[in-house]
Amino acid sequence: MSSVAPRGARNPIGRAFAILSWMAARGDGPWGVREIAKGVGMNPSTVHRLLGLLEAEGLVRQDDPGGGYRVGTELLRLAWTATGTHPVRTAALPHLRELASSSGETATLGLYDAVRQQTCVVAVVESDEPFRFVSTMNEWRDLHTGASGRAVMAYLADEERAEVVRRTNLAPATSFTITSPETLEEVLADVRDRGYAVSREERRLGGVGIAAPIFGPGGQVVGEVGVSVPVQRFRAEDETRLARLVTTCAGRISEALGGEPAAAPMVSSKET
Repeated sequence: MSSVAPRGARNPIGRAFAILSWMAARGDGPWGVREIAKGVGMNPSTVHRLLGLLEAEGLVRQDDPGGGYRVGTELLRLAWTATGTHPVRTAALPHLRELASSSGETATLGLYDAVRQQTCVVAVVESDEPFRFVSTMNEWRDLHTGASGRAVMAYLADEERAEVVRRTNLAPATSFTITSPETLEEVLADVRDRGYAVSREERRLGGVGIAAPIFGPGGQVVGEVGVSVPVQRFRAEDETRLARLVTTCAGRISEALGGEPAAAPMVSSKET
C-alpha cells in the first residue's frame, strides 16, 4: 500500500495525522513509541507526547501501561461514519450495484485526494462469479498504475499531472506498469478521447481494469468508477460492452452530483 506523508506535517495537527495514518495503514499492532517514531520520521519524545493527546481523545489506545499503541475505537467510529455519509459514496452506491449486476464483475468506486494525488477505494460491490477479482477497500492507489488512476489523471490540469509524475517518478507496481512519461501522456490522451481507461495487470497481476471518471460541480474530476476482471476470463471483445456499462454508471453518478459525464466511449479498430 502506498504511503504519503501529509502536507503540513510539521505542525501538531499534521504530525498527529501522520501518526494516525501510519498506524491505520498497518494491521499488525500494537506498536511501540520508537517503532512509530521511526515509521513517521519523528523524534520519539514528540511521538510520545502526541500519542498521549490522541489517547485522551480515544483515537489511539494503549493495551497496558508502558505497552504498545493501537488504533482507537473513536478513530474507527469516525472513519465508518464519514465513509457511510460521504455524498459521492451515497450517490454512487445504487449505480455501483447496478454496474456489478449488469457487468457480472466486481465494481469499485474511488475518490481522488488532491493533497495525496492518489485515489482511495471507498466502495466495492463484488461479482457473484465464484472466480472473481477481489479489490481492497480503503486502499490508496497511485494514478499512473492502472485504469482506475488514469481515469482521474487524464482529466487533471497539465501542471497537476506533471507533479504526479515528478512525485511518483512513475514507479512500477508490476512489470506491466507504464513508466515512460511520453507513453503515459499518449495513453491519457486516449482516455480523454474515449472517455474511459483500460489496463491489464499494471497495478496487480491477474487483473484487467476498466474505469471512467466522475465529475462534480464545476467540471472537476472527483473520482472514478470501474470494474475489475480476472485476466483469465477477459476477452478483447468484452472491452466495448464493459466500457459502455462503466461510462454509463460514471455519467449517472456525475449527474447525481451536479457534474457532467465524460464523452461517450469510442470503439477502437481492434474492438468488435
